[in-house]
Amino acid sequence: MAEQFKNLAGTTLNGAIDDQVTTITVASAMGFTGGDFRILVDSEIMKVTAVSGLDLTVARGQEGTDSTAHSNGAAVAHVLTKVPWTPTTRTIWRPTPPMPVGRRPAHPAASFYRPTACSSSATTARRGRSSARSGP
Repeated sequence: MAEQFKNLAGTTLNGAIDDQVTTITVASAMGFTGGDFRILVDSEIMKVTAVSGLDLTVARGQEGTDSTAHSNGAAVAHVLTKVPWTPTTRTIWRPTPPMPVGRRPAHPAASFYRPTACSSSATTARRGRSSARSGP
């Protein structure tokens, strides 16, 4: 599952936590849905793995930050960090090599514009002409 992000999602801690707690309670979970996103509390980055009501299950001390105690009312911000964008976790677009001339596939719309088989009388009737033509 890809990491989620929501602009300007934030709240505060509802109760102090020590450096060992893995479930934190927040004042409001608005904007914090599902799981698999990162939050910043003071200077600690945490990865949220699950949300249940106002409780967030977290992995503490992510991306080299220290797991520390936080006081009641500390700001909790939904953040986007560099980790989800490392080459090991993202898909890198690579153009396909050019095909030799004469081996290129038909344009995808080619089948849409391909003429269909129909009788000549039906074709000329649609054009408003009679089936009897004069001249080449």
